[in-house]
Amino acid sequence: MEINEIPANETLSERLGYEFSDERLLATALTHSTYANENRDAPENNERLEFVGDAVLDVLVATLLYTALPDAPEGELSRRRARVVRRGALARQASRLGLERDLRVGRGQGTASEGINDRLMADAYEALVGAVYLDGGFEAVARVFGPDFEDSIKQATETLDFKTELQQRCHMAGVAVPDYRVVLVEGPDHARVFTCGVWIEEEALGEGKASTKKQAEQTAARKALSSLERNDDENVKESE
Repeated sequence: MEINEIPANETLSERLGYEFSDERLLATALTHSTYANENRDAPENNERLEFVGDAVLDVLVATLLYTALPDAPEGELSRRRARVVRRGALARQASRLGLERDLRVGRGQGTASEGINDRLMADAYEALVGAVYLDGGFEAVARVFGPDFEDSIKQATETLDFKTELQQRCHMAGVAVPDYRVVLVEGPDHARVFTCGVWIEEEALGEGKASTKKQAEQTAARKALSSLERNDDENVKESE
């Protein structure tokens, strides 16, 4: 369900399908440090819960992968877990849940032109997982979050497509689609090496080199995603 399909009058607990015994845990999970710094009566910020949720998610996803892929070696399981719990994936889970409606952030974050960024969304999602775990245990976490991650694991069996992921990110941000360009072709005809770059609104964000143009573009897109995540981190640090 996309965020604009979520009924406006539904509470986060209703969207989760989980009622907290200790509502303070939920309040803490939804409180970013920038909000806590500006409001003396605010609860503790969500960083400690994020720490717990990060560890719990690793266990949940590892368990689901172990069950879903009984013949996969440890290295493959690790790679798929990394894809499922990476920041962009968690931010999309948070967005589908409509978490930005409830997340309390400082004035600077709340009025940023790009809205609440992926890092804050992913961190809040991890904090929410931590809150459910402390309130109801691992069984509650598996019941509430397991189905979404089962779907993510199914998608993780597909070949990584960084170009599609970058295009989706641009769409969500309301910016122009990525522009891929061949910047250099080297080697003899039977052993070409392509260097491709990717630009977003005339800003060069990544470059890749491979024996095919397609793979070089995928590498460039992967580097662009990493660059955008680093920029998110720097913007958050500046606002705190």
